[in-house]
Amino acid sequence: MVHLFRKQEPELPDNTEFRIIGPRSAGKTAYLAALAYWPRANKNSPIASVTPMDDDTKRFIGIAKDILETGALLAPTSRPDDPDVIPPYGLKITMKSDFQLSNQSFEVICKDFAGELFELLRYQKTAEIEPYLQEYAEVPGLLILLDGTFFTQDPIYAEGLASLKSELNLRLVAKNKSLSNYRLAVVFSKAEQSQVWTHRRNIKRFMRLKFPKTYQVLHQWSMQWNSPINYFFCSAFGMKGNPPTPNVKVTSRENGITLGIIARKEAWRPFGLVAPIYWLYTGKDIPELRDIEE
Repeated sequence: MVHLFRKQEPELPDNTEFRIIGPRSAGKTAYLAALAYWPRANKNSPIASVTPMDDDTKRFIGIAKDILETGALLAPTSRPDDPDVIPPYGLKITMKSDFQLSNQSFEVICKDFAGELFELLRYQKTAEIEPYLQEYAEVPGLLILLDGTFFTQDPIYAEGLASLKSELNLRLVAKNKSLSNYRLAVVFSKAEQSQVWTHRRNIKRFMRLKFPKTYQVLHQWSMQWNSPINYFFCSAFGMKGNPPTPNVKVTSRENGITLGIIARKEAWRPFGLVAPIYWLYTGKDIPELRDIEE
């Protein structure tokens, strides 16, 4: 989930909190780990640096680096009854001055929530995750991370998102919050995989072809709430070589789920991680932040 800010505000706050929500296997922890570590930054990227703001984040980066670079899989995130016990990770993202962006530096505070939440939403077991739903309603936007390779999950993603929309609607209205100010950044992970990579230049066409039910739910959500939605591709592992190939050693492909680890750690360069956060924070879509290399 992303705590974001209204585009019409004359001044943006110094930091923003966000929460990532998405199903199991979508790569939420890998996303945060790669964002926090930010290995081998592209020299043409607008991003100058991503630095930790606290000891918890430094420890998280160290663990993530060791796990990902040694070829191990990140453990699934657990779901405590109280979301307050989940440690927040603070990052300062600094842009290069020559890109002359309106926000050259901003701070984000993020938490990694279990994919089980999305599953419980789908089955409408909201009583079990009420503290999380209340927290989601306190923020002005969402970062929804979906597995871009798991096409057969389209109806399941659509069901989960429809339930999320309904639950958020109830809680936002109860809090007298405007639905039209709510932003959604929908991010498809594993974009280095060929079945996603071939669509990298037209994400809406990708959604209509591969996730039509999900796209329909999100489109209706935007129309009914009159709220902005933007779509993104990302990869926690990136590409390697020329011509580019996925920098992933696939460990398993079971039931439509693609799981993998870094193939060449010296070539590890994720892409598309900052673009959705910057859009949620500023309302601006910077093409260079999408950072999909050829």
